[in-house]
Formats: sequence, C-alpha cells, structure tokens
Amino acid sequence: MDRNFQTLTSPVVNQDRESYNGYATFSKLRFMPLSGSYSHSKTITPAVLQTGQSQLVSVLSEGREENTQFRGDGQFLFSNLPALSYSAERTLTESTTNKDKRDNNVYSGSLDYAVPVQPDILPGKLMFKPLPESVFLKYTRANFIHSFFPERLEEQLNVSTDPVTQSNAIFSNARVSEFSDDWVGRLAFRPWTGLVLTPNYTQRKVMERRDYSPEELERNPQFIETQSYEKSFSQTRGLAGSWRIFPWLEPRMTFSQTGTETNGLPTASSPTASNLKNLERTAAGDLFLSLAPRDLFPKLSVFRSLNMDASFRVDSSDSYGGVPKGYTDWQKITLFQVAKIDRRDGSKMFGLLAPLEFEDSTVERRQVTARNTLRYALNWSPLDWINFPYRLEPFKTMSLNNTLTITNEHTENTLTARDVTSRTSPDLIVTLRDTEKLFFPERWVGGSQVNYRYTQRTAETFKQDTSDNLTQGLDYRFTFIKGMIFYESVQDERGNNRFAYGASEIHSRWVQPYPSDGDKAGPMAVNPEWGNPFGCVQRRDRTLASGHSSSIRVRPGAV
Repeated sequence: MDRNFQTLTSPVVNQDRESYNGYATFSKLRFMPLSGSYSHSKTITPAVLQTGQSQLVSVLSEGREENTQFRGDGQFLFSNLPALSYSAERTLTESTTNKDKRDNNVYSGSLDYAVPVQPDILPGKLMFKPLPESVFLKYTRANFIHSFFPERLEEQLNVSTDPVTQSNAIFSNARVSEFSDDWVGRLAFRPWTGLVLTPNYTQRKVMERRDYSPEELERNPQFIETQSYEKSFSQTRGLAGSWRIFPWLEPRMTFSQTGTETNGLPTASSPTASNLKNLERTAAGDLFLSLAPRDLFPKLSVFRSLNMDASFRVDSSDSYGGVPKGYTDWQKITLFQVAKIDRRDGSKMFGLLAPLEFEDSTVERRQVTARNTLRYALNWSPLDWINFPYRLEPFKTMSLNNTLTITNEHTENTLTARDVTSRTSPDLIVTLRDTEKLFFPERWVGGSQVNYRYTQRTAETFKQDTSDNLTQGLDYRFTFIKGMIFYESVQDERGNNRFAYGASEIHSRWVQPYPSDGDKAGPMAVNPEWGNPFGCVQRRDRTLASGHSSSIRVRPGAV
C-alpha cells in the first residue's frame, strides 16, 4: 500500500508499506511434525520536504524500515523414547533512520522423557527406586548482532577533531555481538510410596563481544579489554517435595535459591568496567502441614468440617558490590544450609544464605535481609452437624475463619541494622447466611449474609517504634423482592503508635472521628510532658476512626 492509497477505514500516514506472510505445516509423518513461518515487511517514509504541508511525517521517522522473520519448529515422537522438540528463529531488521542492522538468532531444543523402567533395589517389603519417573531438559542459544552503517562512523569522525570524541565515536559504532546460553533441567523422583521429590535447575550466561578494525585498535589500544567480556550470569536451583506419612499426615516443602551476577558495562572512558560485578542472592524455603481431624476421628461429626493449616517460611537475601569477575565460589551446588541469625534484642532467626568470604577487602556487602513467617489458619463450620428447626437453620451455616501470623525480620543496610517483629492475631471472620429465616421475611428478602471481622495487629521495631491496630467490621447484605440488593457496612479502627528517640518523654494523643453524615471534625491533641529518668523520648499517637456505608443496587429489568 503506497502513500497515495486511502480507504474509508485506513488512516492517512503518508508512507509506503509492503508486507508478506506465509505459514506451512507438515504432519504427514506422525513421528515428525514440522511447521514454519515467514514474514517480511518494509516501510518507506518520504522526506519531510516531499510531503508538503500535510505534517504527517517528522524528520525523526523518515527513511526505510525493513524487517524479515523466519521460524521453524519440529518434533521427534517415538514410543518409549524421549520426545525431542526443536526450533530455530531469525529476525533481521534494517533501518536507514538509525543507520543500523539487527540480527537476532534463537535456537532451542528440549527433551521430555517418562522413564518406563522403575527398578526396586531393596528386597522384600522394603522399597527404593533410584531412577527418576520423568526427565526434562531444555537448551536455548540466542545470538544478537548489532552493527551500524559505515557512513555513520565516517560522519561522526568528520565532524569531530577532539581525540576523545573520536574514541567515543569508534566505541559506539563498533559491531556488538551478544551470546546467551540458557539451560533448564527438572527431574521427578518417587523413591518409595508416598514420597515425591522434584529438583530443578536453571542457568543463564550472557557474553558480549565488540569488533574493531586493526587500525581502530592501533589508535585506541585500551579497547582491547572490551573485545570480549562477561555481561551477566544467573543460576537457580530448587527442590519441591511431599511425604504422605499417614493418610491424615502429608507434610510438604519447597526450596529455591537464585543468584545473579551483573558485570559493569565497558565504556570508552572506562574500558575495564567489566572486571567488577554486582552479586545478588535470594533464597526461600517453606514447610506446609495440613490436618483434618475428621481423618483421625471419623465418627465425631463436630470435626467433619474442621481444617487446620500451618506453614513456616524463611526468606533470605543479600547483595555485594565490587566483586572481582573471577569470583565463582557461590555458584557451587550444595545442599541448602540453615544458619542462625542474631538479632539486636538477643533472639535468634533462621536464614538460608551463609555470608560470602572474599580475599579482596574492597568488596562491599550492601544489604542483608532475613524474614521468618509462622502462620496458622483454621476453617470450621462448628454447627453444621446439628439438625436445627427451620427458623434456626441459619446457625447451621455459621463458619469461622481465623489466622495467626507472626513475622520476624532482620535487615542490614551497610552499617545500619533493623529488627521488626509483627503479629496478627486474631484475624477472625465469622459468616452467617440465610438470616432472613430468623425474622420471617422470606417472602420479600432472600440471599442474606452477615460477616463480622475482627483483626488485631502489632508491629515493633526494636528501639524505634511500636504500633497496635485493632479493626472491627460488620457488613450485611440481602436481596429485596428479587430486584434490589441492599448492603450495609460498619467499621471501626483504633491505632496506638509509640516512638522512642531522645532525652525526655512526651505523650501525645490524637482523636480524629469521621462521622457518617460527612461532617469533618478537626483533630484534638493533648501534649502533656513529663521528665524521663531513662534518657529517651517516647511519643504515643492514638487514632480512632469509624465509618459507615450503605448502598442499594437495582437489577436491570427487576422492576
């Protein structure tokens, strides 16, 4: 479609466009399906001087943009043999506006195999199957080449006489090639009945290369350091498992650890920047346990809807700066280690990352974080086993959901340490449905539900502040005459904050109510002062807030 063509729906862009697309599949051989695609597009934007007063083209967009893409996919499928998949893709982009060419090639292959043989190496009733049930491997290679038109460098050299500016022009116009290798592996083991283990591993390595002519290297010998260097490296290893010890007991666990290296990018003024890198590590581990008392006491009807969950999670992270590029000790694959962390209040925490040791004293540990989270959850309908009379049936629908969460966190940023302990208990929700049966209006009212929420949270930062928050809420909704939905909500919040930071003691209280009629009342403050024999300042802020909301919604066509 050229710039002179215009339809009722296509916008006028004042450009010449040309595109081709093709797709083909071959499935005659069931064991080797193949598919491929091809696309080509070209866009020519005329110069601004040729477009007159249309103002549809800017100087920045004029020129030619050409894009070509190839892709092919295939598989090898044989019974009792690994399933092989492979693909290749290439994308070429050329732009006269940017005076550059981009060539991106991606090749990948994968293997997926369900192992048909599972030998048991232990005799008798004992069982141990060492071979995995399934194996998955994948490798991806990506090559990205970015080059510039020769005239681009010539133009920049002709307009510059400063040696520094010329060196920058040579560096920025060098042909850059980026090579990345990705590995993915996953296994599934079932060594004996009830135990499932799934280890996994991923790795990504990126290298970069810059190409110069012999004359350019002769004029700028410092660019030799930038010809080939590591750009980044990342590695992740993990393990997931579950063990069904008894029909009512099946603990589960997950673990993952990730490390990422990022080398400095060389520049014309700092060609050796890639000799140092930043290192970031993260690790997380979870333990889960679910219990249903009905499995232990099947004859007790009162426990038939009771479900209890418990979990413990450990999060760890750290980062280092100025790490030498040759340091690779952290890449060694080992079993996860549980370390104890000392907090400033004398308590202990668990961490999953051991501190790294470096021979170079200039390496800086920038940040360390450890977090332990203990959580209990309960879900129960305690009266669902009782046969209530019709008017009391809503009590049978009563359900309780309660959660207890305790979080301990330790953070170090350079030389500053911070310890925070937070607790949420109780976090209770009580629900009752079909309440219209209690008040005899079933003829006009239906689908009613009342929810009561009660949450109490406490957070303490060691030697800094402590906060307490209490939230209560009640909401009620029902449908009136099958057309209007009524909703009422009431909520009350109370907070108390205490701060310590100085040499005297100040007590402050703020009360700020929010009436339901929309009137705004200004805050009231009382600030009595007392002497402090302990040499610290404590400021206590107390806030009270309450609110009420209601809504009515009419269903379309109900009236």
